[in-house]
Amino acid sequence: MITTEEVVHLASKLSMPFYRQYLSVAGHRNYRRFAVIGHARTGSNFLFFGLNTSRHVKMNHELFVAHNREIGKNFDAIMSRAFRMESKSITTVGFKLFYYHLTDGEWTKFLSFKDILIIHLTRRNRLRTIVSLDIAFKTDQWSSRDRRKKVPRNALSSMLPRSSAGWKKSSTRNR
Repeated sequence: MITTEEVVHLASKLSMPFYRQYLSVAGHRNYRRFAVIGHARTGSNFLFFGLNTSRHVKMNHELFVAHNREIGKNFDAIMSRAFRMESKSITTVGFKLFYYHLTDGEWTKFLSFKDILIIHLTRRNRLRTIVSLDIAFKTDQWSSRDRRKKVPRNALSSMLPRSSAGWKKSSTRNR
């Protein structure tokens, strides 16, 4: 006799449309919902990849980002796609959401969902967030797993803005 886990494993090997069709019959929506909210460069990719290692967690990336949709449109469709039928082994489903991904009206709608848990991600050192963002824009490398463009570590210091006086080396750092 074939077990449910074996059926899910076999179904996941098939094409995605068929797998989604299978889940619409055999899946469930009885899982915890959450959103990781914050700014870019606060460790959201680190958290995303960490959560994705669990076979019981389904983690969606930045569903509301501008390159996935026209800002201010399709909010309801994206929310229903984020929390659709999932395999019985999935106990928790979430996604990343940055402050600038939603309009004011969409934030009001989003915050009206009382069953969505919020993980508010911040970084203590705001300057490091800004520097990290500047480096990411210049290198087009947004996570440690992003291999589109390899940048040598020693080249990063030449990308940072310098004052006319230059950088002073210091033995103490703000961590």
